[in-house]
Amino acid sequence: MNFFFKWSVATLILAVIFHLAFVTLIPSAIMSIAFSKLQANFDQNEIIHAPRITSESRTVVSPSPDLVYSLCIFNLSAGPVKLSFGKSSNYASLALYGDNTDNFFSLNDRDIKEEGVDILLVHDEAFKPENLSNAIVVTSPSKKGLVLIRRYFENELDWLRAKAEQAGDGCRPFSS
Repeated sequence: MNFFFKWSVATLILAVIFHLAFVTLIPSAIMSIAFSKLQANFDQNEIIHAPRITSESRTVVSPSPDLVYSLCIFNLSAGPVKLSFGKSSNYASLALYGDNTDNFFSLNDRDIKEEGVDILLVHDEAFKPENLSNAIVVTSPSKKGLVLIRRYFENELDWLRAKAEQAGDGCRPFSS
């Protein structure tokens, strides 16, 4: 019984260690892989409008064929990044993900005004912009992360409209 008790305790301790390591390290590894794949196709702090989703599309895991996607890898090492999210005639959402896959901010078309919204993404909370009084200031928990914008469409006309509305979306370094 003494051997069984020691074996059980050792197994439990190892299980806890492996679980904590897995939960802590895997999200960062996933984002590292995503960043490396995405950076091969475009620069940081630049929005990319993905092509229409087909059955062969796999840039995003299981992408929805009734959504138009825009992506941006942000890097706040050189300073804040300004995001623009234009108004949509159908459902649209913007989500910000840190380098550990955590979603730290999101909003959708119901949260914004008719003309859209500007978001100033910062890593340093002390940064106080003077000339962006209407912008939402969001503090990122990490210097690198991902912006994902999705726009819903029902038919071909909606798809054309959603593609045109993407012109109001942006991701670029902030200059005061």
